Amino acid sequence: MKFILYISEYLVPIIIFYIAGFAFLSKRPVFDDFIEGAKQGMKTVAEILPTLIGLMTAVGVLRASGFLDFLSGLFSRYGSSLCNR
Repeated sequence: MKFILYISEYLVPIIIFYIAGFAFLSKRPVFDDFIEGAKQGMKTVAEILPTLIGLMTAVGVLRASGFLDFLSGLFSRYGSSLCNR
């Protein structure tokens, strides 16, 4: 367990130095690549955000109405009757 903690403590700096070293050796514009990746990430967020908000709202409404509690009670009774056979 101590080995895993030791590795996990030093893994992030090693990855950062690896990326910086690779960029330095291949003469890549790291900041420009980072900005391009951030732009693509923001486009992805903008595309899926309405869907995520709709799903979270629907789950919140179902939880507040008590329907999920009713459904879980129904499934637990059905599941327990199958296990007792």
